[in-house]
Parts: sequence; structure tokens; C-alpha cells
Amino acid sequence: MGNEHLEYVFVPLGLLVFFLYHMWLLFTILREPHRTVIGLNAESRHQWVQAMMSDPFKNGVLAVQTIRNNIMASTLLATTAITLSSLIGIFASSSWSSDDTSSILHSTSSIKPRITRDLLSDSFTKESGTIDVESAVEPHYYPLAGNNLTQNAAVDNV
Repeated sequence: MGNEHLEYVFVPLGLLVFFLYHMWLLFTILREPHRTVIGLNAESRHQWVQAMMSDPFKNGVLAVQTIRNNIMASTLLATTAITLSSLIGIFASSSWSSDDTSSILHSTSSIKPRITRDLLSDSFTKESGTIDVESAVEPHYYPLAGNNLTQNAAVDNV
């Protein structure tokens, strides 16, 4: 059997080991829960709830703050996991190249182009040297409705 056919053996074998482990874990949790960490955590949570409910006026704020802190911690961990997974996906993808980062981080072109208004013709013109789709298609465009010069007389640059 060559190397190209090993995946036909190892993938089903890995899935079989995966399912056998989880079946063993399920039966162990149901029959002897104190043998697993899941069972021990469930027992300690049960004891904590009983202690908090023994005197709700004394421990009520503590219980609410503890639950809030657990929710905040799980939200932070989930956000961190998604962020790290996204970064790993970006760096591992085949479309990523080092040229992409250099063009993003060291860009010298202006992000916001400078547009000037000609009050006589009531048109807007883009300054030369900036790149924009509108200026390539239509160098003089009229974004204002109507030709009311007194309404927009104070506008020199947008």
C-alpha cells in the first residue's frame, strides 16, 4: 500500500477512535461521574448553589456577581478564539502574500481626496494626483440638488 492510500486507512481509524472515546466518556459520566472532570465540576457547582441558596440575603450579590463574571470571561474567551482563528486563517490561506501587507501598511496615497467647488459653474472638481472612481468616470459632477448658489456659498472644500 502506497503513501497515497494511507488516508483511506487513517481517516476512518481516527474517526473510530474519536467516537469510541466519546462513547466511553458518556458512559463514564452517567455511571461514575466522580471519575471525570465534568462530573467533579458539576458536583462542585451543585454544592456552590446550595451554599448560595442557604442565605440569599447575605449571598445574593455574590451569586449575581459570580455569574456575571463567568459570562464576561466566556465572552472574552470566545472573542479571543474567533480573533485568533481568523488570524490563523488569514496567514494560512494560499492567497496571502507579503506584498499585501506592505501595500496596506506603507500606503502614501491620500485616503480622503480633496474636492474643490467652482462657484461660477456650481460644479465640483477633484484635485489632480488623487485617485478616485468618480473622477476617472466623470471629472465634473454635480452632487448638490438644484443650482442654489446662496444656500451653499460658504462651501469651498468638502
